[in-house]
Amino acid sequence: ANQAAADPKLQGVGNGAIGYTDNVQSSPDPPVPGVPEKTGDFFALLSPGLVLASTDGDAAHRLAYTYTLSLFLTESDANSSSNRLDYQLFLDPSPRYTLLFGASVLQANRHTGGLLSSATTTAVGAAAPGTTSFVQLRAEQALTLELARDWRLLEGAFGALQTSIADDDAPRTYETGGRLGIERLFIDDAVGVEGRATYTLVTNATLPDEDPGDGDGDLPTAIGDQRQLVTAAVARWRHDWG
Repeated sequence: ANQAAADPKLQGVGNGAIGYTDNVQSSPDPPVPGVPEKTGDFFALLSPGLVLASTDGDAAHRLAYTYTLSLFLTESDANSSSNRLDYQLFLDPSPRYTLLFGASVLQANRHTGGLLSSATTTAVGAAAPGTTSFVQLRAEQALTLELARDWRLLEGAFGALQTSIADDDAPRTYETGGRLGIERLFIDDAVGVEGRATYTLVTNATLPDEDPGDGDGDLPTAIGDQRQLVTAAVARWRHDWG
């Protein structure tokens, strides 16, 4: 890379999207007392931001800030905004392998913050419905290794934390996971298999008041720590169209 390419560059970016969700409030199914029932609505996402990028030999750095506003067509009380800060480090030290490290901080004002993540990011989904403000921290790593001329190893891992900003006693979610796969490359195609696993721990988990309309002032019921392990096997085919 020449010196000009190595100089940091600051760019303004913006994205817009229109979509539909059948669950505006991220309500559980079947319904839970004290939590709004599932409702659908169209929404628009507006995401202006700034990106600072630079290269240094075999390393590329990218720092981005994004402000996202979600506007619902009829459920205006579900309108929300978020602030997101992302950092990525891409390393290409050898023709045989590449490394990617990333970290992000997301602050959102409502539980609909899951809409505000990019399509390539898996948002932690175990926050209690009704959360009014939360922060999500995430770190991830990915490795691509050329085992032989036509064989490629794919590996990745991540860790995430989601917690309420205003309530120290609110449920807190910890999540970690990884993936490991292999690909066979052909002229215009690649086929492969991959195994994935995700472990989630929710501390201080609660159930809402069974009948919030009875006026007895019942408090949420503490149910202790909740754990979940999800495993998956994936078969993949990729084709280069041009």
